[in-house]
Amino acid sequence: MFCAVCLQGWGLHVWGDVEHPTPWSSAKQPSGSGPEGPYWDVALQVSAKHVGLLIHKGEEKAAGAEHVDPSKAEQVWLVQNEQHPFFEVPDMSHIPAGTLFKSYAHW
Repeated sequence: MFCAVCLQGWGLHVWGDVEHPTPWSSAKQPSGSGPEGPYWDVALQVSAKHVGLLIHKGEEKAAGAEHVDPSKAEQVWLVQNEQHPFFEVPDMSHIPAGTLFKSYAHW
């Protein structure tokens, strides 16, 4: 389920072969929302080969993909705590909850 209030202050940072790269300080706001949550429309340059995407709120990062090849798909899905793109709607039952980046080991 998608929480619109939870998105306040969050935006999409885009760079690479896009028409309008965003400065870090003013991330792109969602274009709308659908059943899977918010979405952003990003205009690409002709013959785009590299696009970077990162959902963030200031220095706090939620999801992103350093390198997306637009020739692989017309749409990309980003999932919280995942740092790679999905080229079709992800099956959330197969994505582990939590993150290893915040794990600790004691012995």
